[in-house]
Amino acid sequence: MVSLADYIKAAKVVLRNQLLINLPLAPLYFGMVYNWAIRRHIARSGLALEPGVSALDSVAGAAWASRVPTAGGLVRDLVTCAIMEEAFFYVIHRALHWGPLYRHVHKFHHQFVAPMALSTTYAHPVEYVLSNLTGIVTAPATLGIHPYSIFVWVTFSLSSVIHAHSGYEIYGWPSARLHDWHHYSFNNAFGTYGLLDTWFGTMGGDRWFKYVDAYDRRQEEAEAEAAIENGN
Repeated sequence: MVSLADYIKAAKVVLRNQLLINLPLAPLYFGMVYNWAIRRHIARSGLALEPGVSALDSVAGAAWASRVPTAGGLVRDLVTCAIMEEAFFYVIHRALHWGPLYRHVHKFHHQFVAPMALSTTYAHPVEYVLSNLTGIVTAPATLGIHPYSIFVWVTFSLSSVIHAHSGYEIYGWPSARLHDWHHYSFNNAFGTYGLLDTWFGTMGGDRWFKYVDAYDRRQEEAEAEAAIENGN
């Protein structure tokens, strides 16, 4: 059970990160990503920027940005972003569990052994910039994807990381129990989707499977209790 004190504690840090870090840096980050995406498109198209005109104001860039990508193009962009995010977050997150970085930076986030949605950005400023902000924009910046795809990707990425900390399992979404397992076991499940954890053997083996069984059993018991209380 999360106490009111825990909510207040998390809210103070989240508000600090949003106001002092996100507010000034996010427009800069996403402006750079948007500008880079247009420059990549112009270069791929064999075009050139008009003299004295920025990528954001160019005719070719504006025409491309105004066109909604195809469904296939959007899916391709989202899948490639997800793969790159998995790689980026796994490497950064595992590095943050290295002794000195953990003690001085990442330990702050692990104060919540059982995470909640509000604790998603309960993080040291260094981790917030490196993992939360940079992690979201690295893939679209590298790939130079369409601005519409950037918007959809950022929306998906933010909502999925909140879900991962919520403690509620919405099947088909990046697993909440996977990240609960990380906070519980500490040295397992560093990635977002479990792909690289499976590859590098950091999922936790039999302990992970036992945790999943216990997690699902608790979920079923909670649903049964709720059904009884509601008279179903």
